[in-house]
Amino acid sequence: MPVADENKILFISPWITIEQEWTTKSPYYFKATPSDRNGIRGIIADLQKKGLKKIVLLYSNNTWSFGYINIIKDELKKVKDIVVLEELKTNQDTNDYRTEIAKIRSLKPDALWFAISTDDGHGVFSKQMVEQGVGLPLYVYEGRVTSSILQDRFGQYIIGQLYPSTKKYRRMEEFDEKFEKRFGRKSGAISGATAYDMTTLVLMAIKNGAKNTKDIRSYLLNVKDYDGYSNKISFDKDGRVVAPEEIVIKRVE
Repeated sequence: MPVADENKILFISPWITIEQEWTTKSPYYFKATPSDRNGIRGIIADLQKKGLKKIVLLYSNNTWSFGYINIIKDELKKVKDIVVLEELKTNQDTNDYRTEIAKIRSLKPDALWFAISTDDGHGVFSKQMVEQGVGLPLYVYEGRVTSSILQDRFGQYIIGQLYPSTKKYRRMEEFDEKFEKRFGRKSGAISGATAYDMTTLVLMAIKNGAKNTKDIRSYLLNVKDYDGYSNKISFDKDGRVVAPEEIVIKRVE
């Protein structure tokens, strides 16, 4: 980002949901996805509704995981009835979570909330939890648990996991169908539709006379309710797609 800022070059991320300083301070950094904060608030509300007061946080030694967990901890400061018994941090490339699972079992939490940064890691951890017979409400990140790669490889082990979501945007299935028809395979990337929408908006800006970064930035900030494949898109003053308000908790079946 310092390089982009110094050269006044627009920088667009197709998928970043955390709120670290470098994602919010730069006037040239645009985010194609809403913050995780609304979804995290939805999980906290679900924990409270179900009377689940003692939780464990488990996450990867990874920038995204840190960002996600930091929002969780920030939101938990605002409630008094949920206690974090322990935070367990794992190596990003580990494939053995048995030590962490033994620790979770000994702590006897009401629920586990985990943010493992890769499909493989999430899948292996879920598999080992099932094999170890640890039955807990498991709260997870939507973008990970809805990954087609994770579902194809570890589907039987993620059944029952809970995640926050907005109502699926009506054009997402249309994007998936068009992608598969054109390329003969599923997109695989959770950022496929958002990347497509961002590219389209930049091209629209150019077609409408934008000549440089300043023009494109101005065009994007004035986008209101663009009917994309990923979402109905409007940007806030910090260049992030505005989050839908309504959150529901879904369960993998």
